Amino acid sequence: MSSPRSESRQGTRGFRDHGVLALILIASTLLCFWAGPQPNDDAYITYRYSDNLAAGHGPIYNLSERVLGTTSPLFTILLAILRCAGLPPVAGSFGLAVVANIVLLFLIFTLLDLEGLRREGLVAAAVVGLLPQWIQYVVMGLETATYVAFVFGAVLAAYVGKAGAAGLLVGFAFLTRPDGVLAAIPVAGLLMKRGWKTVGVAAIAAAIPVIPWYAFATAFFGNPIPHSVVAKSVTMKVGIGESFRTYSERFLEKITWKRPVDLALLAGFVATLALSLRHRAGAAIGGWFFIYSAAFALSGVLVFGWYSAAAIPAYLVLLVLGGSRALERILSGRVIPGPLRLWASVGAGLAVLSVVPRLYAVLRDPAFNATTRAYASCGRFLKAEMRGSPTLLAASEIGAAGYYSEAPVLDLWCLISPESVPYHRRLPRMEAFAAIVKDFRPEWYLTTTKLHPESLNQAAWFVLEYSLALEIKVEGGAVMLYRRTGFRPVAARSSSLKAVSATGPASGAAP
Repeated sequence: MSSPRSESRQGTRGFRDHGVLALILIASTLLCFWAGPQPNDDAYITYRYSDNLAAGHGPIYNLSERVLGTTSPLFTILLAILRCAGLPPVAGSFGLAVVANIVLLFLIFTLLDLEGLRREGLVAAAVVGLLPQWIQYVVMGLETATYVAFVFGAVLAAYVGKAGAAGLLVGFAFLTRPDGVLAAIPVAGLLMKRGWKTVGVAAIAAAIPVIPWYAFATAFFGNPIPHSVVAKSVTMKVGIGESFRTYSERFLEKITWKRPVDLALLAGFVATLALSLRHRAGAAIGGWFFIYSAAFALSGVLVFGWYSAAAIPAYLVLLVLGGSRALERILSGRVIPGPLRLWASVGAGLAVLSVVPRLYAVLRDPAFNATTRAYASCGRFLKAEMRGSPTLLAASEIGAAGYYSEAPVLDLWCLISPESVPYHRRLPRMEAFAAIVKDFRPEWYLTTTKLHPESLNQAAWFVLEYSLALEIKVEGGAVMLYRRTGFRPVAARSSSLKAVSATGPASGAAP
């Protein structure tokens, strides 16, 4: 039985620890506001879907086409609700992300605290909440922070035996991103110890939000599977080797695999993660991290930064847990002799201080999202040029330009344009881009130096029919907007779009 003095000491320590957590949450939030909203181009695709939904047109991109091109229906619906309340999607997505980040940090602390690891919980919350590379994705306008909060919430609910809540949060995670279904695996693992009936309760709860959406999507779009998922499987194939490299470099970016020291770094990394799995909470988080990482690293498709970014909080929690175990052994003198401990601590502290300014500079880097800002400028320019008469825009990246121009869009990557898919099935990427532009002859064509097929510059028809209307220099090249002379009204263009879509790729003859 504990004494009153002992209980008082524990109460004081608990108050102090929660005060530290509050400071961490405030500091992370201030860091988000210091960085400010920095939506990337893909975020604007969801913004246009949410705006159309709020306006009563339904969750569509082009007003005349029912194509499910977003993989985040729940996030789209939340943004539409905020839009109806008067909050534009840029501000709405920023607000949702900041709140989700606060919830995520609280969930991390709570989960580790329940494991008896309050100190590690505070450290993990601080490391995640103050890491600029994570904050960069929080303010990027995407669903990343919301998605990760749902995953950690599901794990925490399962950890305390709340099967209904855990299942519901898995359903929300799935509707935020399709790979949210992977959260069901660690959740089921935690609940299985309480019996299969508990797992069944969680499965039923997960179906509660999913089934209504799937029923609506089937009725409205004809297929509940997002077209963008199908499009990516066709247009973004890179092979398992390349997908593994692009995914893993976010976590092992200092390892070149060419130096002897790399083997030591990799061994330390693996050992640290292995130590973290000795905790029940660490095993659940680690299970999701490794399953999620394997799904993307071995997918064989192009892995964008925001996919690997979703695993950053879990990765950091695992490193904190494993590092804590390793540090206990070090401080006990079993690894490093006593006289060297102080110098090791001082050296580690100086190393961290030396990189902090460089780390946080990335949040205010003018080059960050410069291409997206250039696309936005092109979109505003295009809207002014159209003067209320929308004309077709073909683009290799459709987000900001499509959002600000409000033009009907033909997506060269196929995410919202099924008629582009046949080209990519039979042609390499750049040739497919060129063939789509040639067959559809869009009134406007938006591209970049890297994504513009060289064959178009050498094609007589392109040189004759298209002129450069706007060029914006960005790092590594330029964003270029081409205008077609003598273009037809959008009504005629829409009918030709449907005709080509129905018959497959055209022969390439000029309309």
